[in-house]
Amino acid sequence: MPTLDESPDTPRVSGRIRWAEIAAQLRGGSNAETLSPTIQARVVRRDDVGEVLVKIIQLFVVSFVFGLYLIAPRPDDVGMLSSPTPYFFVAYLVATSAGLVWALRPPVPSAVVYASIALDFMLLYLLIWSFHKQYGQPPSFVLKSPTMLYVFLFIALRTLRFEVRFVIAAGAMAAIGWLCILGWVLIFDPEHAVITRNYVAYLTSNMVLLGAEVDKILLITLVTAVSALSLTLAKRLLVSSISEAEAAGNLARFFDPTVAGDIRGQAIDIAPGGGTLREASILNVDLRGFTTIAARHPPADVIFMLAKVQAVLVP
Repeated sequence: MPTLDESPDTPRVSGRIRWAEIAAQLRGGSNAETLSPTIQARVVRRDDVGEVLVKIIQLFVVSFVFGLYLIAPRPDDVGMLSSPTPYFFVAYLVATSAGLVWALRPPVPSAVVYASIALDFMLLYLLIWSFHKQYGQPPSFVLKSPTMLYVFLFIALRTLRFEVRFVIAAGAMAAIGWLCILGWVLIFDPEHAVITRNYVAYLTSNMVLLGAEVDKILLITLVTAVSALSLTLAKRLLVSSISEAEAAGNLARFFDPTVAGDIRGQAIDIAPGGGTLREASILNVDLRGFTTIAARHPPADVIFMLAKVQAVLVP
């Protein structure tokens, strides 16, 4: 049976982890739809802030990569403006800047977020596609482009919002997009897209190793699944934390702020029979005509009047 280990360093629950605990964590409890409107609004607000962070990071990363592209040496016979690459960068920066302006004025409709995800991968894969033209290589050349690693960044960025569906959408678009590039290489360039099983030949030539491409798609799928699972658990923890913070804040309505702070800051759970010895003063007040006033006014007005009286008597 799990017990509380009250070690001075980090309190933790000791004992063997049971399969029922794992299943309970995966299954989860109440979700955001069952929460109060106040807590739902806080979760949604953090989601809106997450969308702004996504756009800011995208602008920073793409601007940095674009800067490297501008200063990087290129073949003498390849002009900068003759390649479609800089145009893709500029188009992406313009679209992301517009998305940032929109995200700063929430809400951003879900359809727009999906379109933004699709635009991310469309421009990324168009950029990868343009490399074989820029460097005068066969289409199979793009399959070894290290720029493909940015798909994992775009998937990870979607975890900044507490919406699992956007992470799954990003992973699905990434996998489908790379599958389309592989199909384009095999179908439209069969002359150069020679399939091989030799790993050395694959790395040192423009040959295609199907196993390597399947590994990429499988890895994209697994990263998406793990990110979606971790985001699901993180969202449950966020909702639980906000709920507990809301409940702890409500204690101040019924207890003295010092008492409420002690309750929130206790190192161990509250148990029957526990208590604290301290000096206190008791003030008894007899409000004349209170019964008649309470009978004639709504409960909310009565509580409001009592709160004003308490504020005067106990400042």
